[in-house]
Amino acid sequence: MTTLRLRALGNMLDLARDHVLEQGGNNRGPVVDKIIKYAKGQLGEPWCVDTVIYAYGHAGSKHMRPGSPRAVRLMLQRGVQRVARSKARPGDVVRYVFDHTGLLVGWRRWSTSKHEYVACPRSEATHIAAVEGNTGGGGALESDSRNGGDGVHVKIRPLTVVADFLTVTA
Repeated sequence: MTTLRLRALGNMLDLARDHVLEQGGNNRGPVVDKIIKYAKGQLGEPWCVDTVIYAYGHAGSKHMRPGSPRAVRLMLQRGVQRVARSKARPGDVVRYVFDHTGLLVGWRRWSTSKHEYVACPRSEATHIAAVEGNTGGGGALESDSRNGGDGVHVKIRPLTVVADFLTVTA
């Protein structure tokens, strides 16, 4: 049976594969509105945490579900706990130092021979791959373009911008 975190990760990756994007303005659009409403948020609010709630809620979480705190700094709650970087696994929540969040996809390092970031063991990683809502499709670190057009994307980010990891226990 697939674990909760892997089901949640699958849900987020499905949103990325479906090319969920803001439409008609910042933090708005048919699917974006659906995600925000599911999380019991206010239409037009930043929606990175709402996307995590959506993914985990649809995966069957008892704790990360509609009505959960929607602020990155308030995500620690019953059933959600910090996990050491050495124990973080795909599907765990990643929180960044710039008030943004997503789900860990895996560990990455730069390959000089391939000229791209490649999957690697955690011990060799300088970066992570994470799937995030309310983020641009480019390489910029910022999480919200503030002018619309953000979506759900897999991003490569340096470990230096990771604040911590959270695991959802149920």
